[in-house]
Amino acid sequence: MYWRDMGAVKKFNEGSPLITTFRKLAELTNKPITALAKKKKVATMANILAWRKAAQEAKDESTASTDHRKGANPYQSCWGDDWEERLEGSSGMSKYVSVTTMVEHIFEEMKEHMQAIHGEDCDDW
Repeated sequence: MYWRDMGAVKKFNEGSPLITTFRKLAELTNKPITALAKKKKVATMANILAWRKAAQEAKDESTASTDHRKGANPYQSCWGDDWEERLEGSSGMSKYVSVTTMVEHIFEEMKEHMQAIHGEDCDDW
């Protein structure tokens, strides 16, 4: 079941305590589904049956979200080992440059500059 379908399930469920979890959706029988389809007029019988089938086939895993802010590195907790590349590529960070990147750039530019002045054997840079 896709998250875009969950909006329809929530709208379908408004005012009714019948469906509150995926498990309850999976356990619905045809009789309440038929009654809900007629009563609610939000979803067709086919949609409700498709939702029930998706809920029945869903893995029984916890869907509780992780609070990444509590991790030692919240970005690594959220995105894994490639967190630096993903952070740099995000639209919110496009106008910023990390200090590490800036210092590495300065070092490389100064190295080229010093080698041009003092020759290739200049090891100070």
